[in-house]
Amino acid sequence: MDDCGRISNSVASARDTSYVSQQDITSAERSIDEAERLLREAESLLETEGAEALRKAREAQDRAGQQSERMTEIAKEARELAER
Repeated sequence: MDDCGRISNSVASARDTSYVSQQDITSAERSIDEAERLLREAESLLETEGAEALRKAREAQDRAGQQSERMTEIAKEARELAER
């Protein structure tokens, strides 16, 4: 094979490699776009459902605190009555 043939083969090989590389880049870009979309969805869920869960937990904590205070009051009253 002469120099022109080798150069022609090298150019064809480079062209094929370039095409495959471009396909890989396109696939990687699609994967990145999908990952970004999923991350946005997850962030949105955390902001909405996470906030709701936090609100419910705080309400439960407040109720438990109020019940605890009431139990303390009842115990104090019972103690006072028992001491009479």
